[in-house]
Amino acid sequence: MNGVEVIIENGITYAIVIRRNFKSEEKYNFLTPEEYPLQLGANYYQVGETIRKHHHPDKNLAIKNVQEFILVNKGKMRALFFDDNREFCRDTILEQGDMILLTAGGHGFEVLEETILVEIKQGPYDSESDKVLF
Repeated sequence: MNGVEVIIENGITYAIVIRRNFKSEEKYNFLTPEEYPLQLGANYYQVGETIRKHHHPDKNLAIKNVQEFILVNKGKMRALFFDDNREFCRDTILEQGDMILLTAGGHGFEVLEETILVEIKQGPYDSESDKVLF
């Protein structure tokens, strides 16, 4: 798909990057497998279309893998990806308008320009126990 970069090393998907220039001829573009705890899609609508009113009922879920979604609202940074042994795998540059779903392994970022991020992840988040620094 044009404008989508999947970061895969040794058969493991570490991230899905959606570039600001993402384009598709399809109306619905789900970019994640059904089993991911965060579902990522890019959908196109024409002027005048409606999305039917709805809500999502409460559901008890057991989340094994915490995933994180980031939108680079402003700036530029390098995303670094690490395997489960904390070994560097690869990197990619993210710029204003790019989005990334972090799906496995470890990650870090080097800020290359003044940057503003929008971050989404499962909660509730406990800053003491939900992040292991290395």
